[in-house]
Amino acid sequence: MSLEKCTGVMGSAREQQLQRLYQDIQNDRQYRNHRMGSIFVPGVGNPHGSVVFVGEAPGREEELQRTPFVGPAGG
Repeated sequence: MSLEKCTGVMGSAREQQLQRLYQDIQNDRQYRNHRMGSIFVPGVGNPHGSVVFVGEAPGREEELQRTPFVGPAGG
């Protein structure tokens, strides 16, 4: 999922930096498998926001939709 899809905007330095980070993680299967599991669920929302919600490992629904907090526990 791209930041543009999440926020409707793409262009600030922070947005571009987050997009590069997400792409690097998505492309590095060895890192993902060792550190975070085989499926990467990127964050969503305003990259300039002042509040961040941090959750535990994504569940089945989050992995299927590649979106955090959409399963039974997050809904």
